[in-house]
Amino acid sequence: MSILKNLLLALSTILVLAGCSHFTKYTYVDAALTKDFDYKIGSYWVMKDSVSGRIDSFYVASHNVTHAVDHTYWDYYDWEQITISIVQNSLTPGYERDSSSYMFYMWKSGLAISYSHPAALSANGLYSLNGQKIEYTPTFYYPYLTMQSMSYSTLLGSRNDTIGEMSYAMTPSPVIVSYPLNGQTFSDVMSVNYVYHIKYDTAQAYDYNDQFFFNNAAGIVQISQNHPQDSMAHAWQLLRWHLVK
Repeated sequence: MSILKNLLLALSTILVLAGCSHFTKYTYVDAALTKDFDYKIGSYWVMKDSVSGRIDSFYVASHNVTHAVDHTYWDYYDWEQITISIVQNSLTPGYERDSSSYMFYMWKSGLAISYSHPAALSANGLYSLNGQKIEYTPTFYYPYLTMQSMSYSTLLGSRNDTIGEMSYAMTPSPVIVSYPLNGQTFSDVMSVNYVYHIKYDTAQAYDYNDQFFFNNAAGIVQISQNHPQDSMAHAWQLLRWHLVK
């Protein structure tokens, strides 16, 4: 009897321990993506606006690695995320320091961008897409050829009170094998075009049309911005760069 009791006790102990065991499943940012786009402090891009002739620098101001955690009854999930803050600053005399900034977000094999311009928010102050922060999500998945077009539209407001409308479309272009720019030629350039439309109540509608160009060797090759209601039109084109990875 004592042998049976000991066996039952041992079996119950094993079952309890098994029930308390959890396994953490880690998902890291893709190694190929971090190899080419994980910019550290010290990285910068000097660009010229072909519209105004102004020259600005875009530099990495911060780099952070965080983890998003979730769980089921049995398992824990840990997703690595990398956030890179890129600040814009004018190098041309006569222009004030630009308050624009960009955030790069990386997770798994994806990279997304947000663009912030506080001055635009104070001018219209309506919605996060309309001035202070524009989300370009996702910008691309790596490698580039996995990218697909996407679109989204919705009404803004509560269930019984529609106060506006928003639509969004993202269209990637085929990889450009050779892209000449400012006396240089960039290979395998990916470009993504974003079109936003947003309107609140009876306020003026805002339409944004932006395009980003990337390649592995230089990172940001060109940023084109067309925000007619904010009187913003830029075509930032790369002159020189330095990357710290």
